[in-house]
Amino acid sequence: MTRPLPDVVAAILFSEGRVLLQYRINTSRAPCHWGLPAGRVEAGETPDQAVHRELGEELGIRFDPQLPPVLVYTAEGGERFDVFLVTEYAGEIANKEPHRCAELRWCALDELPQPMTSATAAILRAFIQ
Repeated sequence: MTRPLPDVVAAILFSEGRVLLQYRINTSRAPCHWGLPAGRVEAGETPDQAVHRELGEELGIRFDPQLPPVLVYTAEGGERFDVFLVTEYAGEIANKEPHRCAELRWCALDELPQPMTSATAAILRAFIQ
């Protein structure tokens, strides 16, 4: 049986015990909240193609898009996320969408900023365990 495609892909960029979060602004969902780099899967895309595209658009980096998701999260309402762990990438991280992201921040897992999107909070709880 084929696994259904996710609605959203998200990336946990993890380095030296810290995770990269974005402070979202001017977004229709969860503005003024911290969240993982994420985005919708577009028609005709596979999840790995979508996360590769999103990280390029949002952060200006490239990584091995052949990695499988490390977890799948289903939000209230049924929206499904495929979550990818990224520990190695090419390029320098930069805020490529300042109209949607006020700040990028590397955060220790025991010092996460608030408020976070509900999906980010749930995904990071699962990742920490």
